[in-house]
Amino acid sequence: MKKIDNGLYRTGLVCPRCFFQQARDGGDPPKHSHRPDPETLRQLASLHYPGARDLLDLDLSEAIRRTGEGLKESRVMLGAVLETDRGRALLDILVPVGKERWALVCPRMTRSLRREVLQEMAFCAYVASGAGVDIRHFHAMTLNKKYVRGNTLDHGELWKMTGVTSEVSLLLPEIPEQLQILEDILKEKEPPELSLVPWMDRSHPCVLGSSCYAPMKEDISSLYGLSSGRTRAILGMGIRRTGQVPNRMLNSRQKIQKEAGIRGIPYADKEALRSFLSNVREPVAALDFEAFAPDIPLFPGDRSASPVVFQYALAQGTGQNRRVHQYLHRTPDDPRPALVKDLAENLPDRGSILVYGQSFERSRMRELAVAWPDYREILMDAENRM
Repeated sequence: MKKIDNGLYRTGLVCPRCFFQQARDGGDPPKHSHRPDPETLRQLASLHYPGARDLLDLDLSEAIRRTGEGLKESRVMLGAVLETDRGRALLDILVPVGKERWALVCPRMTRSLRREVLQEMAFCAYVASGAGVDIRHFHAMTLNKKYVRGNTLDHGELWKMTGVTSEVSLLLPEIPEQLQILEDILKEKEPPELSLVPWMDRSHPCVLGSSCYAPMKEDISSLYGLSSGRTRAILGMGIRRTGQVPNRMLNSRQKIQKEAGIRGIPYADKEALRSFLSNVREPVAALDFEAFAPDIPLFPGDRSASPVVFQYALAQGTGQNRRVHQYLHRTPDDPRPALVKDLAENLPDRGSILVYGQSFERSRMRELAVAWPDYREILMDAENRM
């Protein structure tokens, strides 16, 4: 059975069932999607703490041994590991701040400070205390959403550091009880009951995948666009089935979905369809963009999580006259200069352009028009016909 570390602790707070399975089966816990990769951690450490001792690539026993040496020498450490009989703390950056006192720095690839980061830091502080290490100060590093990349990436501007000592201190008293609950779960022979929480919080990958939710297709989790807060409120009323949810708690689309499920027949707003189709002008084309949004901007002029269009497909005509043009960028440079040129050369100059998600495609088209003004007139004309 695995010792409870940062990853298992996070999993346990979100879904005890996933925690039980992961602790019993072993292997790595779900990747924490907001933790920087080792190379980014090294760059941040070299920027703020030159000469930090790098323990990231060491095996567990060696990392623990080297952490002990670093504690005696009061060295800044990157990837330090502390262990007690109750848990194992994996520390991103551990910094000496006085005689036998330390600060913990946790970089996370988010643009806002999340409670889960504070909880993890409190867990680390609790384990460290049990190992005789006094962590007194806590700092979270998050991405600066206002930073615009130049020709080179400036990590000093990209990241902002926030002191969170008081917030973490408030969470510390909760850790022993939380750990006791998790330890009790591991003593059971069967996993706990299924929770909807992992489904509601998509930032926590579920190790059990979709197998848990297969029998729950009629559950409220299937309601389109239902927020996690509203889901919790409905579950708190003891409601599990879509058809039982009061209409006052649903928006117009969710009411339609509920009613269609109760009646067992598809829903179609024929008047709305007629109105939509009356505005469609021949010749009709269909356009679809694909984009990715890297947390760390890859190209000049981009911010954190700026969408980067790398592929599009454009279909025109029907039947035997139907033709599809596609562009897919296949090299690691910025795909947009070549894509926008190709797009401008192939967009129809008249007729309606149908898209799957109007707000997404329109936003990408406007961004391309602003960034590449030589094609602005063509792109904005197409955007107006979407």
